Amino acid sequence: MTEEMKRLKKIEHFHGERVLLADDDDLNRKAVRWILQRYGLSVDAVSGGKQALERYYASAEYEYQFILLDISMHDMNGCDTARAIRNAHRRDSISVPVYAASAYVLEYFYQDVMRAGMNGYFEKPFLYSELFQQMHEIFNVSTGGGNTAV
Repeated sequence: MTEEMKRLKKIEHFHGERVLLADDDDLNRKAVRWILQRYGLSVDAVSGGKQALERYYASAEYEYQFILLDISMHDMNGCDTARAIRNAHRRDSISVPVYAASAYVLEYFYQDVMRAGMNGYFEKPFLYSELFQQMHEIFNVSTGGGNTAV
């Protein structure tokens, strides 16, 4: 058993918290959605930044508790999508946690992510234990005992 699998066994399930996921790679999007759902998250997965904005604008305020955006989407990159979310005229536009996802973390990447108003980033391939730990901290969900998801 890998170290990551051992860490994942200790992760508690979530309670249906809503996540908006945007990734233009079909395989990545489907895999990430499946894993997040397996751990009890409710996931709306879209294939681009423009679709993510459409979903966000169409949602009720505070409906999404977490937004995960791939940086290198073809139609609208993750930084531009995050800026549009942060500039939306909604009460949740500043407070909703928005994170970047990228396989290409260059020196300037972190600065671009922060200037776009994101809360942080995760490198691909994900260490889901780190992603889930961050989500638990945001959602204030217990991180104690273990689960049956893996």
